[in-house]
Amino acid sequence: MAGPTPARLESILGIKSDEILLAFLAFAYFFLLLCGYFVIRPIRDNMGIEFGTARLPYLFGYIFAVMLAAVPLYGWVVSRFPKGRIVPIAYGCFGVQILAFYFLLRSSIDQMAIAPVFFVWVSVFNLFVVSIFWSYMVDVFSPDRANRLFGFIAAGGTLGALVGPLITQALVRYVGIPDLLLISFAFLLAALFCVLLINRIAGGMPASAPSGQRVGESAFSGLIRVCKSRHLRMIAIWVFLGDILSTILYLEQQTIVGQTIANSDARVQLLARLDLATSLLTVLLQVLVTEKIIRHLGVGFAMAVLPIITIGCFMGLAFAPTLAAIAIAQVVSRGFGFGITNPARHILFSTVSLDEKYKAQNVVDTLVQRSGDAAGGSCFAALLSGAGLGLAVISAVAIPVTAFWLALCGGLGRRHNEALGRLQGRNDAAATGG
Repeated sequence: MAGPTPARLESILGIKSDEILLAFLAFAYFFLLLCGYFVIRPIRDNMGIEFGTARLPYLFGYIFAVMLAAVPLYGWVVSRFPKGRIVPIAYGCFGVQILAFYFLLRSSIDQMAIAPVFFVWVSVFNLFVVSIFWSYMVDVFSPDRANRLFGFIAAGGTLGALVGPLITQALVRYVGIPDLLLISFAFLLAALFCVLLINRIAGGMPASAPSGQRVGESAFSGLIRVCKSRHLRMIAIWVFLGDILSTILYLEQQTIVGQTIANSDARVQLLARLDLATSLLTVLLQVLVTEKIIRHLGVGFAMAVLPIITIGCFMGLAFAPTLAAIAIAQVVSRGFGFGITNPARHILFSTVSLDEKYKAQNVVDTLVQRSGDAAGGSCFAALLSGAGLGLAVISAVAIPVTAFWLALCGGLGRRHNEALGRLQGRNDAAATGG
């Protein structure tokens, strides 16, 4: 049987013949990046449970504090180095940190002392490496290519999110937790190799600025741009509200899992299974649905999918805060979020300036997102312990917030379409010499 021809790839996946190599390299890059992360994600979640679910909301405050320090540092790196070197520098630093945790876990230090530090670090690592990935992608691919290819490229990350938990589930009992960090490190190095190949190939792409170009002058310019731009502020509010709600769901999961399952290995395996189920749902959506929804129904509709699903999840948990209910809620909400809404959200940055792609997007994807986590953790702790409310009531309280989150989607979709129209007008004028 003959393999897929360029015409078939274009009809099924939206990939044109001159984009095949670059699209598949981006696919492989995201696969390797998220595979490495999802190898250690169940370890992070289990350490969080062992540290104490009652203390988890406070860790999100520490994560936010680390982000406050890390975002200006990243902005300084972006301002001082050519954009072609930003990703290698950032990933190289994270690789060194993974090795440091490997040696710490191999040492005689009490793991309960390492657990909160590891939890905070993985939470920062995850957002930064993924944010850098999408900043890089919206720089490499033009808005038209982003609309067609981001669903396919995101599917590479989903496959990585599928394979990573399988590796953890299969090997944790045989190699132990420290050696899993070495596997994660190897995947990060392989992802970096893909970046170097893309740097060589993408120089002639119309959307790419020269690899030697620097991005802005100020370490804080990304935050300043978010504050000044209404478009970026709307995205930031959307992300902030979404992360408040996703954090509440996550803490409900951790509380229920910790109360239901006592064995540490069993918890790691269950958490890995939830990640696996999420990844299976996500990849099906990305391959079969995402591109069609974005192309035919628009970015605004694609962004509205997750709030609609989240309202349903909270309504279900309000009636039945059980292990089965939270498992279904997490798989469905994360699956549709990663599968449809997340690629659409990153497309919003395809029409902004280079400085906004690398700095403002990073502020939204890291600082704003973790501020939402911290707010969600504080709300959860206040409602559960301070107000004495049960998980069912907390879920009911979250429903009106989710409705407001949904209302933002239409405005973001309209503003994106207007920006696309302006960009197309400038391109047409440039092409005609007007």
